[in-house]
Amino acid sequence: MTLDPSRTAALGLTADEVSAAIRSADAKVQAGRLRGGSTDLVVGLTGEITSLDRLRKVVLREDDAGQVALLGDVAQITRGPRLPLVEAALYQGRPAILVSAKLATGLQVDRWMSAVRDAVSAQSKALPWGLSIETVFDQSRYTSDRLVEVGVNMLVGVLLVVAVLFVTLGWRSALIVALVLPVVSLASVATLNALAVPIHQMSVTGLIVALGLLVDAAIVMTDEVGNRLRAGIDRLTAVAGAVRRLTMPLAASTVTTILSFLPLVLLPGPVGDFVGSIAVAVIVMLFWSFIVAVTITPALAGRWLRQGNGAVPIRIGAIMGRFRLLLGLSLNNPLRTVAVALVLPVLGFLSLPGLTPQFFPGVDRDQFYIEIDLPPGTVIDETLRVVQRIDTHLSQEDGIVDVAWVIGRSAPAFYYNMVGGRDQAPGFAQALIRTESPAATEALLARLQADLSSVFPQVRFVVRGLVQGPPVNAPIELRLVGQDVDACDSPGKTCVPVWRR
Repeated sequence: MTLDPSRTAALGLTADEVSAAIRSADAKVQAGRLRGGSTDLVVGLTGEITSLDRLRKVVLREDDAGQVALLGDVAQITRGPRLPLVEAALYQGRPAILVSAKLATGLQVDRWMSAVRDAVSAQSKALPWGLSIETVFDQSRYTSDRLVEVGVNMLVGVLLVVAVLFVTLGWRSALIVALVLPVVSLASVATLNALAVPIHQMSVTGLIVALGLLVDAAIVMTDEVGNRLRAGIDRLTAVAGAVRRLTMPLAASTVTTILSFLPLVLLPGPVGDFVGSIAVAVIVMLFWSFIVAVTITPALAGRWLRQGNGAVPIRIGAIMGRFRLLLGLSLNNPLRTVAVALVLPVLGFLSLPGLTPQFFPGVDRDQFYIEIDLPPGTVIDETLRVVQRIDTHLSQEDGIVDVAWVIGRSAPAFYYNMVGGRDQAPGFAQALIRTESPAATEALLARLQADLSSVFPQVRFVVRGLVQGPPVNAPIELRLVGQDVDACDSPGKTCVPVWRR
């Protein structure tokens, strides 16, 4: 909206008075309150400003003769971007509007995203020529891939556990212990749901960690019941005796293991929020493994295991023969056995210097982002020009699929630990970049950090991949604080820059 100075002056109006008239004409403001003995209601009016014609008909002044002055008489009203620019967005080098939608609590991202795609498809058909809707980021695709990966990992873990139990305990005992895995897993998931712990990558990681721990109690209980049955004890007595004997030892071992994970639950701050779900999932799973080990497991073992000489746990004679031979050689040569057993631990310690120390690992993702800062005092138009040059440079890089820029503020976060909160920052911009593959992302990160800084020396770049863990401003941050900013080179003086890389 552009006011005509001569017309507004002829009516004796100022820009503030015109603005106040527009605000009072918008029915979004409350018109009054209705108070009763037990209620207090806000009264609103219909007819809020939703079109340009409605805006043109806003009454600015009315005299005693009934003549009115409308906003359309003193102003030119058009629809367009806010000028001067406060923030801007680019997608593939073209002006864009970024719309971010966040999933509400309690919804499944795949079903929710399906409804969003349908709504976007319907909206695309009604767009005028020259406009299109493009999906920059779709969380459901990554979530589905991660769940499939987690499911495969859990399946592989279960198969390995069952295979080892089949060789060491026999097929009947292995089947009993294998049945414990889904029972404990489903009970743990139900408990996590009751505790309002979402099923995400951290809680599922805890379930996978506990997968090898929860079978211990089941193995011990199954073996105890089997030994009593082979000794000729009747089934009911064997089950009762095994439960009486092992309940307290299993409870003690479960409690000690739970206590070892309890400090992770009590960690304060972002680190505790991040790793706490792992510990909660492990604790819940260990709790249910103990409950099942003293109830369902002995019942199944008492019902399915054979009595007397018929209960031969392992029928693979060749494997047992080799195992007995290896065991005999180990007992006859204790020093050599200990030396051979220490080979792998020693090799592990020797390989430590060659490993990359990183508490929170990176993420294999076809995405990364870039943050740029220009010198203080840079106007947003200059930032936009620099961003367009950087975007042209990025378009020449191999492996980049698309680039979305947000200038003047932080971009919508597409990963849980992205640091945002930058607003009304004309010298700041952020790029969300999608690549062809995680390998392309890894290759681009180091190269762009060096190349961009040399091509655009006036810009401070932070090229960041996605990593696990709590949010941080930058992988490396150095703050130097002093009293005199201008005396950086003087002896005993320090500057106050903040350097990030």
